[in-house]
Formats: sequence, C-alpha cells, structure tokens
Amino acid sequence: MPDPRKVQLRSAQVHTRLRPSSSDTISSFGPPPTPSSRSPSRHKAHCLFLQCAYTLGAYLNDSRGCTMTFVFTPPQQTHTPARRKARHTVLWCFGWLFVSLLLIPSACVRPELQCIDDTECPKSAFPRCVGGMCRECRTSSDCIFGNGCDAWGYCSLRKDGGVVPDIKCIDGEKKTCYEGPSGTQGIGTCRAGVRTCASGRFGPCLGQILPQAETCDTKDNNCNGLKDENIDNCCENGKTRACGEDTGECQKGTQTCAGGTWGQCTGGVEKKKELCNDKDDDCDGQIDEDFPGKNDACSKEQNGCKVSGIFHCLKDGSKLFCDAQFSCADRNCDGLACDANGKLCQGGRCTCPNNSGVEVNCTDGKDNDCDG
Repeated sequence: MPDPRKVQLRSAQVHTRLRPSSSDTISSFGPPPTPSSRSPSRHKAHCLFLQCAYTLGAYLNDSRGCTMTFVFTPPQQTHTPARRKARHTVLWCFGWLFVSLLLIPSACVRPELQCIDDTECPKSAFPRCVGGMCRECRTSSDCIFGNGCDAWGYCSLRKDGGVVPDIKCIDGEKKTCYEGPSGTQGIGTCRAGVRTCASGRFGPCLGQILPQAETCDTKDNNCNGLKDENIDNCCENGKTRACGEDTGECQKGTQTCAGGTWGQCTGGVEKKKELCNDKDDDCDGQIDEDFPGKNDACSKEQNGCKVSGIFHCLKDGSKLFCDAQFSCADRNCDGLACDANGKLCQGGRCTCPNNSGVEVNCTDGKDNDCDG
C-alpha cells in the first residue's frame, strides 16, 4: 500500500477539474464551510466528499499547493431518518476516499497541471499526461540516465547505482546554440544551430555557421559587418576599370571582372626598359636616366690631334657616342692626311662629295691620301 504521506502530497484531481478557490479548501482541521456560502446548484452537483473528509479529519492542503475543489453539502436535519442517511453518507464517502486517495493517485492537482494529453503539459518540467495529471514520466525512458519512472509518474534515482548526468532534458527537446565569438551571431553569414536532446543529454550544435576567412564573394564571411575587405584583386563580375599608367610613354588600358577577379589589363601601353632615345620608356617620370653623361662634352685624340664634341644617343638607343670628328686636309678628300711631322692635320672641316672619307693611319708607312 502506498505511503499515506505521499498520497497526501500527490493527492490528485477530480474528473470535474474545477479551479480552486479559498472557500473550497480545507487547510486545517475545523468546521466545514457554511451552507450559505454555496448555491443550491453547486450543492447538488458534487458529492459529499468534503463533508466526509471533515468527518474523518482529513488534511487536504498539501505542500505543493494542491488543494481540493469539492463543494461542501451541509449535513441533514437531526430527525431519525436523516441520521440514518447521514451515517450511510459517511460510510459511502469513506469508501470513496479510500478508492480515490489510495487506489487512484489522481484526486487533486494544481489547475495548470491538469491535462487531457501531452500537448497540454509544460515541456520543461512535467511533459507527460498520466491519468489527467501532468507528470515527469510515463515510462523510465522518459527519465535521464540513472533514473526510473516511479508509480506516481516522477523520475527518481534507480537502485542500480546509475549516475545522474549534469544536463537534464527531455528526449526530442531542441534548443538553439552558437559557439562562435560573442557579437558575431546573426552578422553576415553567421547563424545559430540547434541542439537536440537524446537519452537525457543535448547533442552537438548542428547547423551553425561560424566566422570564416574572408573570400571574394560579396559576402561577410568573417561576420564583422564588412564585405570582401582586405582582399586584393576582388571585384563584382562584369564590372570594368582602368588599369596601367599614363606617365611617359605608358597609356592606361581596361580590366574586366570575371569570376570575382580582375582580368588582364588590355588596350594600354605598358612600361618598357629605358632606352637612350629622349623618351621616358619605363614611365617613371625621367627621360634617359640610365645614360648619365648624355649631352656632356667629349673629345677624340689621335697622334696628338684632339677634336671636341658632345655625347649623343646611338640610333638603336643602346648607348652614347661622342660626335667629335677630325678635319680632312687631303686634296681628294679621301681621308685624313698627315703633315710633315707625321701628325694629323686639325684644319677646318671639309666636304667630301665623292665619299665619306676614312681615317688616315699616319704610322702604317702607307700613302693613305694618295698624294705621293
């Protein structure tokens, strides 16, 4: 037989499921409510359970706030037939009390825990509707590991020494989760996931999206509120932009974005190696800077003869040359003649209409200018 104290703490609900009121509750021994506080219809609608409980001295207000909701029916008059009826009523109520409290552990329940099915029960604490009352469990599978479902619908520690885990949840229960840095949830691509309870434990956080390295995709991958920041050569497909330089000999071209990346620069003039050509070939704002001495004075000397000139660029732009030239003193202007002392003549320039002239070697013992 169940412990009467447990019966008192888990007394239970009547099928009428009336809400409790202060006048319906017997909180201690004492006389029942007076008939004047009840309407005749309510007197007729309920059994004499409260009168019976008063006769037996029952204490029906438990520590869980569970209170009886029965209506008191006043005792009959004191004439002899009524006395016999009253005695019958007490005996009947005693039997009903025994059946209700001892054999049917569902005589009193808080109104918010009254139910018809599981959908009317709070999911977090008492999710199972058992006998019209929201309980913790219907079977032991509803309890966390190490616990079993007792006869009253409550999970209690089993005698097999099972360890109760720290996390308690109802199988199938779900809750949101996020394991990323604070302040990133819901920013950019970052999203929360879901944990699902199985065997009394919440599983891993599934479906969450955490911050990732920023990629060129017009999205905020690292969830800092910015898109495609600090990524070189990142662009939106189809867009174009100018490229290259327009300094010196260089001219700008055009780039087109494809696949999130800028393509090659086309249609422009790119910088080249600097040549000696009076141009800025490498587009650095300087002309022929790799040829120091250009336009400086220069001279040529041979056998004591010295002629002055200026450094200029060769036609192919590869280097400088000195434009100093020796004068021609031979009669037929076929080269440079030697005077009596064997030195090159340095007279005025002459024009050679028939040939360009050759340089005379005054030491080879030959008559280079053919003058005998």
